[in-house]
Amino acid sequence: MTDDLLTIGKIHGLDGTSTPDGAFAILAFDHRQSFVKMLNPEAPQNVPYQEVVAVKSTIVRVLAPYASAVLLDPVYSAAQTIANGSRDYRSSCCRRRDRLRRHLN
Repeated sequence: MTDDLLTIGKIHGLDGTSTPDGAFAILAFDHRQSFVKMLNPEAPQNVPYQEVVAVKSTIVRVLAPYASAVLLDPVYSAAQTIANGSRDYRSSCCRRRDRLRRHLN
């Protein structure tokens, strides 16, 4: 095997984060402190945890359908968006599986 060949694992990983055309359209929303500061620049320490979770979940729900992948932080949004259904992970898994099958054929 030469170094310029992609393994099936690498193809699967790249397909999971790219559009059907092979482009990366990633929503990078893993910033915590800067986002909290945007919500209340004068007193970011006064922003309630649940408010940050709610706002991030809403933004992910609206923008994720246009992204090939979403980067989320572990404090305010990663588990929360999965739990509340803000991101449909099942449909993205199906899309990855279908693209992987196309690569193999």
